[in-house]
Parts: sequence; C-alpha cells; structure tokens
Amino acid sequence: GTGAFIDQMASLLAVSVEDLDHLSFQHKQIYHIASRCGVFAKSDIQPLLNQGANKADIAASIYQAIVNQTIAGLAQGREIKGKVAFLGGPLTFLY
Repeated sequence: GTGAFIDQMASLLAVSVEDLDHLSFQHKQIYHIASRCGVFAKSDIQPLLNQGANKADIAASIYQAIVNQTIAGLAQGREIKGKVAFLGGPLTFLY
C-alpha cells in the first residue's frame, strides 16, 4: 500500500523515509508522478533524476501523487468541497 510506496520512493532517491519527509518541505515545484504503482512512479521519477531535478521537488511530488490518488479514490468522480485533512495510515508520522 501507501507505506510500501513511500519506502520504494525513498529508496529510489537514496534517502531515508524521514529524509524524504524533510526534503519535501524544501520544494519549489511539483512534478506529475503516477501513484497507482511503484513501477509507474519510478518511470516518472527516473528521467527527472537523470535530468538533475531537485530531490526536494521530487519528494514533494511523491507526496502530492499520494494525495491525488487518495482523493481520486475517495471522491470517485464527485467534487470535493472545502478543506481535506488526511488522518491515520502511513502518513500519520510524516510532518
């Protein structure tokens, strides 16, 4: 699930999960990254790494991909209004 996805992405960036979290707060831009599976995400991230993209931007993009996938699954095509807070699960301990 999501925890394994985060672990895979941290490994791909050669950082710990904690460092992935801290890096994400330093981002300047968000890239589109597929989050349905690690293979698709890796195929989006590897070219960014090869092109010298900032790891902080990639880290934040990974978390944004998780948010996008979660919202898409919950909304099932319906509009979500207002603010959304994620509680529990593998994102609980990430600040």
